[in-house]
Amino acid sequence: MTERLFETQSHMSLFHANVLECEKEKNIYKIVLDKTTFFPEGGGQKGDVGYITLGNVDKEDFFRLVTEESGEEKTVLASGVVNVSDTQEKNGIIYHFCDAPLEVGVNVTGLVDFDIRFPRMQNHTGEHIVSGIINRYFGFDNVGFHMGSEDVTLDINGTLTKEQLDFVELEANKAVVLNVPVFAEVFSGEALSSLNYRSKLDLTENVRIVTVEGYDKCACCAPHVNRTGEIGIIKLLGFMNYKQGIRIHMLCGFDAIKDYEAKLSQTKASSALLSAKPNELALGIERLLEENKKEKQQSNDLKNIIASLMLEKAKETGKKCLFTEINDPVFLRYLATGGADLFGVCGAFCQVSEANYRYVAVSKERDMRAFAKEMNSALNGRGGGDNELVQGSVKAYMGDIEAFFENVK
Repeated sequence: MTERLFETQSHMSLFHANVLECEKEKNIYKIVLDKTTFFPEGGGQKGDVGYITLGNVDKEDFFRLVTEESGEEKTVLASGVVNVSDTQEKNGIIYHFCDAPLEVGVNVTGLVDFDIRFPRMQNHTGEHIVSGIINRYFGFDNVGFHMGSEDVTLDINGTLTKEQLDFVELEANKAVVLNVPVFAEVFSGEALSSLNYRSKLDLTENVRIVTVEGYDKCACCAPHVNRTGEIGIIKLLGFMNYKQGIRIHMLCGFDAIKDYEAKLSQTKASSALLSAKPNELALGIERLLEENKKEKQQSNDLKNIIASLMLEKAKETGKKCLFTEINDPVFLRYLATGGADLFGVCGAFCQVSEANYRYVAVSKERDMRAFAKEMNSALNGRGGGDNELVQGSVKAYMGDIEAFFENVK
């Protein structure tokens, strides 16, 4: 049985232990220790990652063994260091997924990657606070929780408005400012049954209850921060209708700051492109959309004029195939339809590369599917449509296309 140091010492990253088991599974070595601070995946939180090395090593020496700082990158240096890529629990046994074996019985030192663990703790405790506030003020329960790579989601079995969620966010950040204690206790029997807490389980013995003083009590297996001030910030990013309630997207602590920095960078870039102040971006976008709408209308008006001139010219020449540089399916359709009104059948073509043309062909007098089959065969084309309109492309030269349409009756 592995002693779960993470349950009582959530901020402990380095520990000493003995190897109990080492089992190879494909390219992974599943190592069991007699004690660990590595948290196994559970309760919506991923399993810890980190390192294990032989012997008793202090944190300073371990860092020298394990990493060479190079900006954000970490490069493993020592051959005696084993990487822990995941931590999982099965049938009460905690397995450390490692890239190399360790001999059973040896003494080792483990080091959890706290740069990964701590933001997860911030997010998890923040979720407890938000869920506790929602439960207290609105009576809804958290029925789903997931800590993803981009954000944290929690599912609530009831609906809330944006204004209500704004209130929840404000109250949650008040809890952060108050820096109240967060602690875990284990309850059993009558003490457990008389306790008012969230996420009631079927278990009656040794149930771990995480308390955010004054805000929440919840059954939870994961490590949390010691005080709410460690979270720094709780930000609700948005929400959507989900099943019979809503799904809330949120981030806390360092992850919330990273998210803010990324969005601020995008805001500054957009502000510069639109020549608008950051707090007037929506107005800038509205202005741009309106300008684009006007330009699109002007473009369509010009295309209509061009099409009319081309069709007038076609009346004089009698040509049933029309060529344009305007690579626009709507324009080609308009042109072919106008030509079909004049000649019974018409094809509109736009060159996309040498001996390669996009086309739209229209007729109300003949079966255009059969026409397309004939044209595609003659001009190395592909495409199709319905009885009146076909579209596609041909690999042929302009002269070949004109010759084909000269024979169309």
